[in-house]
Amino acid sequence: SARCGTLTSPPTRRRKARQSAVSYTTPMDTIIGPLPPISASEYLLRVNRAGGAPGTKTAIHTHPGSEGFYVLAGKLGQKTPHGVTYTEAGMTMTGHGPDTPMEVFNAGTIDLDELAIFVVDANRPFSSPASLD
Repeated sequence: SARCGTLTSPPTRRRKARQSAVSYTTPMDTIIGPLPPISASEYLLRVNRAGGAPGTKTAIHTHPGSEGFYVLAGKLGQKTPHGVTYTEAGMTMTGHGPDTPMEVFNAGTIDLDELAIFVVDANRPFSSPASLD
């Protein structure tokens, strides 16, 4: 199956800190979050720009932290053990807590362009294979 592509920023500095509610404000003053809290000795904040053609989907995976989405164009879907949720261009969606299995996909009829915002445990792998069984 096809995978959503990602563009990542240069390496991020790790910081020891306590996590409080994290929100991200888009250029249009749209608030994404707060993200579900996590507990870690070091945190990594990462913003990915991703997308793909209609029907494109990620492999089923987990993250060691929380995730939120802002859709720039198209329609994003996320399948988890909690069900399937959707959000469209100009809208946000807050993901579930750490280690939640998920598949993210383009649920629309045009190319998807989205920002994924993560706060994760910096001492664990960023993404791990999972199943939704």
